[in-house]
Amino acid sequence: MIRTRLWGALLLTLTLAVATPRLHANEIDGVTVFESRARVTRSQEANLTDGVNLIRFTGLTPHLLEESVSAKSATGDVLGVRFEWERHVEDVNARREAIREKLKEIVQRMTDVDRQLEIADKERQLITEYAQYLARAARERSATSGDDPSEILGADRQVGEWELAILQKLDELRRVRGEIGREYANEERNLARLDSPSARTTRTAVVMIAGSGATSVQLEYDVPGASWSPVYEARLDEAKKQVEWSYQAQVRQRSGEDWSGVRLTLSTVRSTLGMQAPQLIPVLVDSYERDNRGVMLGSDAAPERSVAPAPTEAAPPESEDLSGAIVRGGGEPVTFELRVAASVPSDGEAHIVSIHRAALTTELGFEAMPQQRPHVYRRGEITNSTQLPFLPGLVRVFREGAYVGDTTIPAVAPGESRKLYFGVEGRIVVRRVEVARRDEDAGAFSSDRIATIGARFDVENYLDTPATLWITDSRPVSEIEKVTVEITDATSPRPDEVAKNGLVRWKLPLTPGSPRKVLYEYQVRRPADVDIPLDWYE
Repeated sequence: MIRTRLWGALLLTLTLAVATPRLHANEIDGVTVFESRARVTRSQEANLTDGVNLIRFTGLTPHLLEESVSAKSATGDVLGVRFEWERHVEDVNARREAIREKLKEIVQRMTDVDRQLEIADKERQLITEYAQYLARAARERSATSGDDPSEILGADRQVGEWELAILQKLDELRRVRGEIGREYANEERNLARLDSPSARTTRTAVVMIAGSGATSVQLEYDVPGASWSPVYEARLDEAKKQVEWSYQAQVRQRSGEDWSGVRLTLSTVRSTLGMQAPQLIPVLVDSYERDNRGVMLGSDAAPERSVAPAPTEAAPPESEDLSGAIVRGGGEPVTFELRVAASVPSDGEAHIVSIHRAALTTELGFEAMPQQRPHVYRRGEITNSTQLPFLPGLVRVFREGAYVGDTTIPAVAPGESRKLYFGVEGRIVVRRVEVARRDEDAGAFSSDRIATIGARFDVENYLDTPATLWITDSRPVSEIEKVTVEITDATSPRPDEVAKNGLVRWKLPLTPGSPRKVLYEYQVRRPADVDIPLDWYE
């Protein structure tokens, strides 16, 4: 009976001492996004009265992780946090019908793009067949006259321009198709959420605080289903010979609550790696003896224990003022505190936020590997001149304002350089023509066999300016002592680089309107009893 009266008195005290929060104080203040979760911070101002006060944070996601919840007050003592469930009854029929109408409109756009993709792909097939016809014609002319007429090179140039244009068109259509597909999937998820009980259920955190007077109360909790990844834009400016580099982030979250106008922080801390480095147990070798079975026995002496030095206070993290964010930490981990408030709805879609912009110096050139593909690629060697590490991620590549495609980069440290390609250049034509493929006896005084493989590269520069082209080919690499591979004296000009892995490279200065030729020949010498078919050399 006495216990019941005490509980009643306590509940009465809790009911009478509830602080009234200010307007809009229950909204999300900040979010820190990690690799697979996010830390959400809410706060509100309150006037505490004597006794125990109840501060309510309403509208929380039902997916929050209770074990991660923490609360603190500027002046009061936090006694604990408890949770309540709230169910909201709302008429979702109108919203459901609006989403269905939008899905119909998206399907129509998707159908239109699919039709354009089909037409563009047929155009690409026709261009490819015409290019193959020209290649056959070039081989036939080469076999009869030993040279190629200028009209074939001119046709090659036209085909290269057509192919470049159709590939860019296909890339753009595929990009648009992907965006429409993601939009459709997003609306389907929105429709599914209207049928889900969790879409109309929220939680309330009740923070119990003892104290009096004005105070600020902060609530923090973790939510799953949130992540971020770096993404970049690289825009090549040919005139300035530099790349406008945009350091961005794709933020996704499906936590069950929208983040509207919040302070967003992105962290590379990876919780899956653990909080401390693993430790190895020392293995001491001091003495041993053998028993009758010849087994080594360890000494009975106790191992000497090392005394760890006293911990020192960690230095404050480095920080740098960036255009879009403040970065803290110079290595790993790194955090980016965004300057501008960000909004990320709980839709699972990628939302782009800006971190930094910089102009990167670039060494430009062209590169071709005609043994694999008949295209010439624009190449730039960019140098990370910022103080930031470039994390592995997707790069959207633009050249002279036109989107050319997506690629990826590995981690690039400050000061490190990395190759980046900016699409196909159709105004430089390279064609590889095989001129030798024979297997014959080494001579009257040797039983060895010699296989000779030869090719010619015909190069034409239709640009208005001089250019530098790197051509890469290959030769076999022998791991058999009696089998040797040598580049012959017929090769002209001599290659600029011959790598141990078999890659052979020429650096060719090209003048507009002046064709260049490269002759390449190598021989493989082997004993007669070593059978290597000619097809193996390619």
